[in-house]
Amino acid sequence: MKKFSAIDFVIVFVIALTVIFTFTKTRKAFVNNQDLHKIRFSVLSSYVDKDIKDIVKIGDKVQISLKETVYATVMDVTETEYFADSFNPQLKRFVSNAVDSKSDILFDLECDAVVSDAEILCGNDIPLRVGNEAYIQGKGYTFHGFIVSVNDLEE
Repeated sequence: MKKFSAIDFVIVFVIALTVIFTFTKTRKAFVNNQDLHKIRFSVLSSYVDKDIKDIVKIGDKVQISLKETVYATVMDVTETEYFADSFNPQLKRFVSNAVDSKSDILFDLECDAVVSDAEILCGNDIPLRVGNEAYIQGKGYTFHGFIVSVNDLEE
């Protein structure tokens, strides 16, 4: 009976990496053939300078990932006051105070996505899940936030 050597291990490792790489590349080809749904999702960006939402226009095509080239359309932008919690020693409890120079911005975005039982993929690459980190990059601006809601418009 022959023992496995380091060279045998390297060969098996390279073959496994090749199979994994091939699967991930061909998965996108199979996903492209599926039906696309209109998905609307919301991204909340906190602690943003006040009145900066005016640079974002409804209808803008924005990139929603730093790594992948996936776009969504801005459907609505809502700005609300930013509240910071701090401990008040006189009241002996936490209180919320509005911060004058900062605000929260809620972006309502829409994209074409592949919907399956396991996941929703925007642009075949970006999973849309509540709580996921999101970046919104448009012409002249970038916001960082988290996905707070996901709705399938074609149910």
